[in-house]
Amino acid sequence: MRFLNLKTLRVVSVFTVLTGTLIAQTPQDAPNAQAPQRQVQSQPTQKGIDIMEAALKYNRDPKAILYQTHDPELIKQDDVYYLFPTGGGVSSSKDLINWKFEYNVFDKPIPWVTPDITGANRGGSGALAGGGNGPGAIGPLPGAAGAPAGGGLAGAAPRGAAPGRGGRIAAPDVQLVNGTYYLYYDVTSFAKNSSAIGVATNKTLNPASPDFKWVDRGMVVQSVPNRDMWNALDANLVMDRNQGWLVMGSFWGGIKMVKLAPDLLSIAKPEVWYSIASQPRTFGLDDTDPGDGTIEGAFIYKHFQYFYLFASLDYCCRGINSDYKVVVGRSRTVEGPYVDREGTLMSRGGGTLVAKGNADWSGVGHNSAYTMDGKSIMVMHGYDRRDNGRSKLIIREMKWDRGDWPSIDLSPALNTDSKDPW
Repeated sequence: MRFLNLKTLRVVSVFTVLTGTLIAQTPQDAPNAQAPQRQVQSQPTQKGIDIMEAALKYNRDPKAILYQTHDPELIKQDDVYYLFPTGGGVSSSKDLINWKFEYNVFDKPIPWVTPDITGANRGGSGALAGGGNGPGAIGPLPGAAGAPAGGGLAGAAPRGAAPGRGGRIAAPDVQLVNGTYYLYYDVTSFAKNSSAIGVATNKTLNPASPDFKWVDRGMVVQSVPNRDMWNALDANLVMDRNQGWLVMGSFWGGIKMVKLAPDLLSIAKPEVWYSIASQPRTFGLDDTDPGDGTIEGAFIYKHFQYFYLFASLDYCCRGINSDYKVVVGRSRTVEGPYVDREGTLMSRGGGTLVAKGNADWSGVGHNSAYTMDGKSIMVMHGYDRRDNGRSKLIIREMKWDRGDWPSIDLSPALNTDSKDPW
């Protein structure tokens, strides 16, 4: 969901909060790390490769009718792709082009989400935070009271759009670890860091399976106004060997990472925290103000020897006036420090640009990244200039240069022969 260039640093200190003690560390040589256990990647089939190629081609067709969504995450079980967006309504597809609404993760209020956790929240427990009280403040979640027309899912939906947002959760993150699906979700109050991250588990994503049942496991972590200068929003689970880490953050002090207990349902004791990315924040703002350090939507992706930290800068959720963009940094260790192509720390405002708005998209962001069906892909939402700024699903192949830095092409395909699948 939601840069100051410094000289390249040869040795950088990172910090671990350990039982209340701030400990300085210097980065160590990268271990021979295994790939994160996010989702077991089987050898791609020719059918899967063909589907991905066709979907990538279609997604770049300027005549394509793209699926409306916001903060999308993608996961594949068997031969079905599942899309988990803000709102909690899950959709499925066999080809990444034709989508159908399947179910809401939660069809009733979540018992542990009480006013003392999220505060007064007229926008619902899935309303977005960020924006602050100053220039650039964003509005409520699209579809909530006061949301501008054309933002997100508000307004008339084109063919294929998911019906409604039931579930009232924000920015879910779904991962398969050791045979169990973990869904981390956010609840919050608009423009406040009265936020919390919960987790639910399931044995399958297929609603037709007798084993299908989302079981809510409760709250994992909470941010409290005037106590915390960070926001428990935009959760992302990253696995390093058998150790889980939860990445989170929106505005305020930026992106944090905390070590999880072995069950992945709670924070490990003693607590270990890292600050891994931030943007400059105007000095003197009240602690309850989200501020102008516009960074959020972090997602960590392992590619060969590096962990890549993607984050979204600037503002989402303004329809055609959105200016969201995606930046990236990398580290040989999951804890960081993460640096951009120029060697600037992401914790000091760095970030190499990967994607930004153009003639077709006013802004793009809140991405996730995967190795799927023989491709490295990026999934995100963008605000469609040709459709009054509505938020649409974008899927692009990530290309890697000789230095192992990713890029994507947001321009439309030329001389395409793709046809409307409907």
